[in-house]
Amino acid sequence: MKLSVIIVNWNTKSLLEQCLRSVFFYITQNFPLEVFVVDNDSSDGSPGMVKEKFLAVKLIENRENLGFAQANNQGIVKSSGKYVLLLNSDVIVLNKALEKTITFLENHPDAGAVGCKLLNQDGTLQHSCYNFGSLTRSVISSLGLDQTIFRNISKFQRLLKNWNHDKVREVDYVRGAFLMLRKKSIEDVGLLDERFFMYAEEADVCYRLKKVGWKVYFFPGAEVIHLRGRSSNSMGLRAESQRLLSRILFFRKWHGLLYCSIHRVLIVTLALLRMALSPFKSLVHSSDFYSFKQEIKIQLVKIMTMLTLKSQG
Repeated sequence: MKLSVIIVNWNTKSLLEQCLRSVFFYITQNFPLEVFVVDNDSSDGSPGMVKEKFLAVKLIENRENLGFAQANNQGIVKSSGKYVLLLNSDVIVLNKALEKTITFLENHPDAGAVGCKLLNQDGTLQHSCYNFGSLTRSVISSLGLDQTIFRNISKFQRLLKNWNHDKVREVDYVRGAFLMLRKKSIEDVGLLDERFFMYAEEADVCYRLKKVGWKVYFFPGAEVIHLRGRSSNSMGLRAESQRLLSRILFFRKWHGLLYCSIHRVLIVTLALLRMALSPFKSLVHSSDFYSFKQEIKIQLVKIMTMLTLKSQG
């Protein structure tokens, strides 16, 4: 088996169908491919749709929402491909993106993982390459300074925006919407860390890969459309809370308790600052009342998440 595609789904029936059709559409008849859908107890009829319309898909049905990392691991354990693709259900695969990415991995034996070019629905570039987080980068990003004097300085950016994404580049990690891994590299570092319920699991696995000598690449020769955020929209503000929890876990795991604690204080401080400045920002930019209320809610979620967070082990 050349490639194992693993798609974790939770209540994204229509997106999942669109994603699966795109996966199978461009694959040549003799391409050795297996596709897993791991469903986290969806209530929208997703499993039934897969059974009815995609007989070749290997469906794993969970009786509860196990989270992204654990569900992916279920597929990885059962997979037999030389390469494993972790694919979001809100992705539309474009012309031969899977085969092109595999060719890239075969031509770059030092690559443990690779991400391709992500496009928005209108065809514009979606930035998808990151530096590993740090306190300095968090301050710069949270204050919006990454769009000012730090815009073109990569080391101060978490999300790398200061290049055209038109050339192959080694990066710290890529967005997990499309992450193709060499099976050998997974065997070297182990499965996804299941403490990451959602978010940051791709940063963690890429961090582990780089620690043992594998490289992580961005490859622009393959393209997919990523309907960003569609698969997590139903979570609302809970998604923001989960994003923060995962970030804190990442810092605790790799930088220690003191670093993690400082980061928590930083998040609360910056959230309070943004709340204080929100009325002035709303006036300057003529924001509507809904946007103002949403900004306040987001910052309150950040504060409450950090204040109620138990020590990460």
